[in-house]
Amino acid sequence: MKSYRIAVFSNAPNTGNQCLVYLANKVLTASEMQSIAASSGLSEVAFIHLQRSRATLRIFSPFCEMLSCLHAALAACYVMQLEGLTVDLYLGGKVLALQHVNDEFAIKVPLLSDEAISQSVNIDIRIQFPDAVSLWSVTTASHKLRLMIEYAYEKQISAIDASLFMDIKSLYPEIESFFTYASTTGSNTYVGRMFAPQLGIDEDPVNGNSCIALASILKKTKTDLTKLKVRQSQQCVVESTVGEDSAFVKATCYVTEITYNDVNSFAFESTKEKIEYEI
Repeated sequence: MKSYRIAVFSNAPNTGNQCLVYLANKVLTASEMQSIAASSGLSEVAFIHLQRSRATLRIFSPFCEMLSCLHAALAACYVMQLEGLTVDLYLGGKVLALQHVNDEFAIKVPLLSDEAISQSVNIDIRIQFPDAVSLWSVTTASHKLRLMIEYAYEKQISAIDASLFMDIKSLYPEIESFFTYASTTGSNTYVGRMFAPQLGIDEDPVNGNSCIALASILKKTKTDLTKLKVRQSQQCVVESTVGEDSAFVKATCYVTEITYNDVNSFAFESTKEKIEYEI
């Protein structure tokens, strides 16, 4: 079984959000995929099951299967392109369609509906974040919640201690993840950090789904919003072109390593074959 290690939202090997993408000619069981994801040390691992006329994508965090993960989906689409695979790639029964925006590789993602966005947050949750400007809850693909926490200043985002979210995760099992953000001096430019202790992710280096959630929230008050930049760890930026009901997210990726694994033993010995490939 062949796998790629992809740095997503990055053009360098040791930055961005690292994702393993496995190309499997046999269907792996959920427990096999979960075992690989749990031992990977990464926030998500993607598995592409190749069939004659289509390919199916499944994504796992260290704790569970993910019904949606933008950076893993981008990594999988990127690997499909590198492999020259032209069959449709399905995630959750829907085809992942690649696009090009201003000659750049991108993927189209729907914005969240008004029904999926709410400022109705319990008072006890608000107490946990006394310095926040606003709190929004958005519904995730797994029908849990992502808490969007807005702060006034960029320095407040960098000062956040990730252990806070680990400490309160048992109090709010319905909250799958937390995304903290603040505007910067740049036009429609924000800084953000994402924490998902319920998924086994202390901090996600760069998170795309949270940027889609942020674009959906901003669209409610900024009807002329067409561009959005969200800077996260290691100065990596998620750039989106925002439409009326969807956004195109750029996919800057870097292949750091290609590995050939024995699926029966889950060995992770590598051929150390490294290539550079950037769109």
